[in-house]
Amino acid sequence: MINSVFQIPQAGAGAGGAIPADLIAAIAAIPRFADRGDPAAVDFTELTLTADNQLHDMDLSAILPVGTSAALLAVEYTATTANQSIIFQKKGNTHGINEGKLATEVAAQKVSADIWVACDANRKIQYLITDPHPPTAINVTVRGWYP
Repeated sequence: MINSVFQIPQAGAGAGGAIPADLIAAIAAIPRFADRGDPAAVDFTELTLTADNQLHDMDLSAILPVGTSAALLAVEYTATTANQSIIFQKKGNTHGINEGKLATEVAAQKVSADIWVACDANRKIQYLITDPHPPTAINVTVRGWYP
C-alpha cells in the first residue's frame, strides 16, 4: 500500500517498512501552525483601534515572525448599536470577498470568534469597524500564525 500524498512505502510493501531519511526530512520541513502561547494581555482594544467605517492598517510585525503568511486572531466585539461589524482582511485586498467578519445582531451583546487573516510581506493586515459610535468593547489577540 502506498500513501497517496507522499508516496511513502508502507510496511510490507517491499521496503521493509523503512521510510527514507529524505522523506522524513521533507515531512518535518512542512510549515505548521505556530501557537503563540499564553500572552499576558490582549494586543488591540477599542482604545487602540479606530471605529469610523474606514479601512485601517493593523501592524502585527512586533508579534509575527518574518515570513508569516497568516495570523489567527481571537476577536471579541461588543457594539454600541445593533447590526455592526468588525472586518479583517489582507492589506491591499479591494473586493471585500476574502475577509473575516464578526457581526452583532443587537446592541451591547458580545460576539466572539477566531478569524484567520492573510497578512502581507510586512505582516500587516487591515480592519474596518462599522459602528458609528465608539464600540463598547473590542479585544483582539493574536493566537498564533502560519508560516
